[in-house]
Amino acid sequence: MKIRTLKFWFILTLMLAGSTLELGMGLFGILLPVLMPLVFYVTMVYGWRSGTVAAIGGALWTDLACGRGFPVSLPVMGVVVLVTWHYRRRSEINELPDMLLPALAASGAAEGMWLIAGLVRYGWAPGTVWLLAARGIWLTALGMVIAFFLYYWLDKAADRLGLPVGVTRRQSHPGRRRWAQVRTGR
Repeated sequence: MKIRTLKFWFILTLMLAGSTLELGMGLFGILLPVLMPLVFYVTMVYGWRSGTVAAIGGALWTDLACGRGFPVSLPVMGVVVLVTWHYRRRSEINELPDMLLPALAASGAAEGMWLIAGLVRYGWAPGTVWLLAARGIWLTALGMVIAFFLYYWLDKAADRLGLPVGVTRRQSHPGRRRWAQVRTGR
């Protein structure tokens, strides 16, 4: 099987499984941000084009399953792709712990968009603002943790399938050093 085809099925399976898991947990009243970490992973490893396609597919699947008239998940996942793409282009990420800040930024951007959507829908009452802000802070932290662990495990799975991986393969090469050697002139 070609790498391109395998990558397509890998991303499609991830997004459908993530959306279904998020929706299934939502039926029981449990907010579990799974779609955002998956879009973060796909964008970070495979680029903004694959991340955009994954975000559109996952967001539309989620919105259609929820019966929403307007796809509100689409702008949220679009912001996640933009923030992740920015970090991918601008920062030097060589080790897995370096993923925490980009994951926090992507999760915070997604929850910020949900906060705005909630305020538009429910109004600006102080209790509503407090409740939505507390929910946003909790889900931002949870999304960061889920993104961090999913990044590790999905990198391992992609490596097994022979797909391009992000950081975990770079950690296995001991010849690469994180910090450049400083020459003192002595």
